[in-house]
Amino acid sequence: LYVTKEQKEAMKDHCPGPKIRNELLIELLWHTGLRRVEAADITLDNLDREKREIQIRGKNDKSRTVFYQPTLDTLLNLWIDGGYRSSYNWSEASKYLFVSERSEQLHPHRINQVIVRAAKNAGIQSKMYTDGNGQDRNKVTAHSLRHGFAVQSLKNGMDIKTLADIMGHESLDTTQQYLRLITDDLRERYRKYGPDGTE
Repeated sequence: LYVTKEQKEAMKDHCPGPKIRNELLIELLWHTGLRRVEAADITLDNLDREKREIQIRGKNDKSRTVFYQPTLDTLLNLWIDGGYRSSYNWSEASKYLFVSERSEQLHPHRINQVIVRAAKNAGIQSKMYTDGNGQDRNKVTAHSLRHGFAVQSLKNGMDIKTLADIMGHESLDTTQQYLRLITDDLRERYRKYGPDGTE
């Protein structure tokens, strides 16, 4: 499942507190297609706010650069310069962009909890199944924002090789799966809006 732009906005509007940090988290995942572990690992030194670039240490310790749009600036500046990040006890000792009440680094599991809760609050969450440990597996997770980034980028005309590089995929085959999602999307739209469509 991938998150659409409208769903991402709804999630931001309904995200749990702390509001500024968690809105930034949702927006950052949408802008960059990062895995939740990669987002948790971002340090302040990894950020180049002038160039709007972030250095990422990805899977198998491979480094890459991801980028973000100017629309992220307001939340990022509020979080870093507006006193929100520094209001946390851990902020001075922490090198990480995302801190929490209990730790110098926001845990990847906590990042996922924020996304799951925001989707639930926005009315777009559903339970897929309960796993062997009795844990609910939700449809919308942090990975759904990564999928949303990929699908939206392809819809906007990004080529598959560039997308693979940005997402840190070892193989183009992994990235090809997003083309299938777009084909499904086009098929649905054709059925609805084509010459003898249902609209």
